[in-house]
Amino acid sequence: MDRTAHLLCADLAPSFSVLNIGFGLGIVDTYFQSYRPGRHVIVEPHPDALAFLRQKEWADREGVEIVEKRWEEALLDPDLGSFDVVYFDTYSQDYKDLKKFFDEVPALLNGPNARFSFFHGLAGTNDFLYDVYTRLSELDLQSIGLSTQWHAVHPQLTEEVWRGIRREYWSLPRFLIPVSKMNL
Repeated sequence: MDRTAHLLCADLAPSFSVLNIGFGLGIVDTYFQSYRPGRHVIVEPHPDALAFLRQKEWADREGVEIVEKRWEEALLDPDLGSFDVVYFDTYSQDYKDLKKFFDEVPALLNGPNARFSFFHGLAGTNDFLYDVYTRLSELDLQSIGLSTQWHAVHPQLTEEVWRGIRREYWSLPRFLIPVSKMNL
């Protein structure tokens, strides 16, 4: 998540705007905050994630706005605006949902330097399917006018990481971070 935030935010002037769909444990949001966004909108509907968010006092942080809705509902608000950075990482949604979000991305990006990324954990235990989803994502983003660069990270996961976990959800030697921009 640190690398993702760096790729998305490092070359932006402080006071940029970021939209994160899916707070979870707030890992990527913590990294986003290290780049000092002026506006940081978090869309999160899950009661447990919202309780954690409140416990960590995210709403009290300067420039942070919390939208307690599903992304499908949040995007209906005309006051939401557009952003320099848009990130998507929702729990338990499939490619169909991600593709649906892709279709909304162009309206959320505020200019030629704005960028979009998502957590690409699709088929994280099957190298062939991971590559298929990578290519499919790239083609679907291309069809709406975005070009994508992929950045590889090589996680060093030991067996201990999965101890006590019923089902391993990542076992590939590489993780790809997409960074997409509008073709303007």
